[in-house]
Amino acid sequence: LNEIFKEIGFEKSEEDIIEYYERLAIEQIKQSSQEEDKLLIQAINSVDDIDESISKLVERIRDWYTIYFPEMDTIGNNETYIKLIALSEDREDIMENFKDQFSEDIDYSSGADIEEDDLKMLKSFAESIYSLQKSRKELETYIDSKMEAIAPNLRDLLGATLGAKLIAHIGSIKRLATYPASVIQIMGAEKAIFRHLKTGERPPKHGLIFQHPSVRGAKWWNRGKIARNLALKITLAVR
Repeated sequence: LNEIFKEIGFEKSEEDIIEYYERLAIEQIKQSSQEEDKLLIQAINSVDDIDESISKLVERIRDWYTIYFPEMDTIGNNETYIKLIALSEDREDIMENFKDQFSEDIDYSSGADIEEDDLKMLKSFAESIYSLQKSRKELETYIDSKMEAIAPNLRDLLGATLGAKLIAHIGSIKRLATYPASVIQIMGAEKAIFRHLKTGERPPKHGLIFQHPSVRGAKWWNRGKIARNLALKITLAVR
């Protein structure tokens, strides 16, 4: 503020007052945009977008590559599937150098023979997906470092990804700290809450925190209690 006053002077004219508030608003916007949790929110939302894109693209390339090498479809892990195509020249290269990825020995393929240009296009498409997969891993590392800096207790309790999702859902770490455990427990289950209010269905027992192993892996009759206890721990960790 001292710098602003020095620049605009101490005159109390209407123009000076307007200029002062304009500069003050700009400074507040700058401070807000520099908050670490806003960077974290953008990162975790980017992960969700990448996951959605990868899912659709992998489904497409599996249908496409099956024409050329149908035996590859036995590889269930999508990351491995894309990596093999991206790092190999053709199906013969895969069969020769990555035999351990198949459940049985494959000496030849029943797939169609395709033109070199077609194969190059498939490989280029796989390389693009592979690049997205690497970007996702880099984002996970970035999110983990951000959570360690701004919410270490929440990170230790929930893990970096789930903790970041809670912060992103509510908008900031400060806002999350103001919510009671009962709200945190069902955060992310808004649609189920509206159905409960509209139709009288049973209310949800958990929202985003269902992704935590202790809740997801519990017996259905015990999930509500575990989710409630976890929500209480989250409130303490955030504050």
